[in-house]
Amino acid sequence: MIRICIFMMILLATYSCNDVLDVPSQSDEDIVLELWNHIDRNYCFFELKGINWDSIKTASLARLNVSTSESDLFEICGDMVLALEDGHAFLRNGQTNIVYDFKEGYDVHFDPIIVEKKYLNSSFQREGIYTYGMINDSIGYVYLYGFQNRELFENIKGYFKQRNPQKLIIDVRNNGGGDSALSLEIVEYLIDEETKVGYISVKNGEERDDFTEVANVVATLSSNNYPVKTNILINRGSYSASSYLAGMVKYIDNINVIGQITGGGGGGGQSFELPNGWVVRIPHHYFLDAKMNHIELGVEPDVEIENTELDIMNQRDLMLEMAIEY
Repeated sequence: MIRICIFMMILLATYSCNDVLDVPSQSDEDIVLELWNHIDRNYCFFELKGINWDSIKTASLARLNVSTSESDLFEICGDMVLALEDGHAFLRNGQTNIVYDFKEGYDVHFDPIIVEKKYLNSSFQREGIYTYGMINDSIGYVYLYGFQNRELFENIKGYFKQRNPQKLIIDVRNNGGGDSALSLEIVEYLIDEETKVGYISVKNGEERDDFTEVANVVATLSSNNYPVKTNILINRGSYSASSYLAGMVKYIDNINVIGQITGGGGGGGQSFELPNGWVVRIPHHYFLDAKMNHIELGVEPDVEIENTELDIMNQRDLMLEMAIEY
């Protein structure tokens, strides 16, 4: 059970911490430097993304002048956070969040209502953020809009156990994440033997290359596992826990990943309060797949296919059709 403890401790740190930086100064320059130093000491993807963080400091300080307003300062600090190109990083001032749009530059076309109306049989069920049912007598389908409510997922397992489909389609398109531990539980539901599915490393020092040794993430057998052929549907809107899931199953024989590269989100972190009350959040740990590949920039599908805007207008979901046939 060590692997669960390690994974859960990291995830709890991701969701629960909100430390206050104890530097008393309130000047604009000090706020910029405090933000820069905090990110410099804690961010985990400088090398992966080739970010010249020193130049960001120089450019940000150069934007300050005697007429800099609070909104100007927030914009300058927000641009520092946006330079990370990381959907897990944000700056919040109480009214406004500045966060990177990981879908920018991608065409993302998906409508779950089309799935319900055209592809699922009439006995499908919708509970909270989950929609599930049978496409035909041999193919089961579940759409996860988010990764929450692990108890409800147990109900979904029972639903499919009663109907005994020969193939499952797990759809995490436009799923922005949530409880990443659920992604591991889903993998454990689909395997027939204990499987190493990845690694996690945590920032543990102030130098940019200070990290813990990678810790194994191992999926153990679920008590009611169902290791049938499974296709995972992804798109650029699949982020964080969705990318974890796609990354974890990449090398499992009975599982295929179909669709569009995910939005990434392979890190997790903590929130910190700056001296002026603004809150910054940045990732300080990262996940690697079983072959030591980062998932931060996105998980590539095994079978690449995208819907077009015209497909959606014509009430077609070619990505799902591929998952049905493949």
